[in-house]
Amino acid sequence: MTAQPNPITPQQPTTISDTVYLTNGQGAPHAKMTILGLPHDPTGETIYTNVSGQYQITAQWSQPGTYLVSVGNGMVGWQTHVVVHASSSSQTATSPPPFAGQQVQRYTGQQTPQALPNGFVASSAPSPHTFSSQTYHRVEGFTGILDSHPFVLDFYQDSPVGLFVGVSYNGHPVYFGPGPAPVFDVLNFTGTDVVLGTPSAGAYMALNLVTGHPIVSTRAVVALKGYSGLTAPSHILGLPTATYPVDIPYGAGH
Repeated sequence: MTAQPNPITPQQPTTISDTVYLTNGQGAPHAKMTILGLPHDPTGETIYTNVSGQYQITAQWSQPGTYLVSVGNGMVGWQTHVVVHASSSSQTATSPPPFAGQQVQRYTGQQTPQALPNGFVASSAPSPHTFSSQTYHRVEGFTGILDSHPFVLDFYQDSPVGLFVGVSYNGHPVYFGPGPAPVFDVLNFTGTDVVLGTPSAGAYMALNLVTGHPIVSTRAVVALKGYSGLTAPSHILGLPTATYPVDIPYGAGH
């Protein structure tokens, strides 16, 4: 007796099926069975096998849990468990929109194009910082084209504080400030956003590469990160023509 698919999520149908055999090994045709544990008929439902002894019934549950389903005729019976996992943002995070940018290139150290001019203060940062190339050392950066205009995404080290982020679009600085944690990874490029995070700490943020607008709601960012679980992907997602490591080369800018 099987339920396929299993596990499922709420409102996802699963088909419960099996074959009932006679003692001679032949399928029992038109055998009357009672199935218990279905959400739509908890008191039991009568089903019949077909001419080959097979039966199947489709059911779906609305709440997470582990449910026992049993089928029998009063003399013999069979059981299976249906596991219903809660729908979560980590499960829906597997299909964010594709990255809208093109011609993305990665740089490290002092080869990284500088996104920000000295003296730039980002008003969008919770605690505004003033950029200085003497204080904030470039360790990694990306360039590309979005909506026909260039963007530059930089990561800076301010020792011992940690990593900072700078973004310019079409030659104009649009963001400067800290990332989601003192040390973090580049996880995904999706839509017009870049997703940053420290998965082991559950710390995430996304930045719009056109406006510099940050998204800091964990639920909203997790829906954009492009994978499930608490382990960072093996490479940055969303860049189909290039494979780059997610970890930022901390300290490479010295």
